[in-house]
Amino acid sequence: MRRTVRASLLLLLVTGAFGGVAAQSPGNQPKASPMEADLAKIKQAMLGGWESIAPEVRPSASKNPDGSLKPFYLKRAFKYLPSDRFELEIVNSADPYGAVPLARMKIGGHMLWQGSHPIAPGAQKVDFHGARPRLSPRGPAVLGRAQY
Repeated sequence: MRRTVRASLLLLLVTGAFGGVAAQSPGNQPKASPMEADLAKIKQAMLGGWESIAPEVRPSASKNPDGSLKPFYLKRAFKYLPSDRFELEIVNSADPYGAVPLARMKIGGHMLWQGSHPIAPGAQKVDFHGARPRLSPRGPAVLGRAQY
């Protein structure tokens, strides 16, 4: 019985070794699916960074006396790094020109790709897992309101 088990294990090891060699030959390499190939192209194209070319106008939770939402202004700088890492910096400004920065927030972490998104062909769902953001208030009015 012992010899049979040893012989069976030896046969499995030898078969596995040949299978491993065959799997490493170029003709037997698994081909990437079209989605995997597209995702690889997307990741390659994203390497590097982009910045807002002008401040963005966003609605805030604060309201004007007439009940309309007060705008706030921000600029973003995003970097996509190798190994699905990212860095994001957001600067919130008091004015539409970005001349009076109120706060700067930096976030970094990992991106977890979740597959295609139905919003548009080629779009991808991504979860951003970030480390705790660092907030840097930029003015005396903000320093009194900042909560850490």
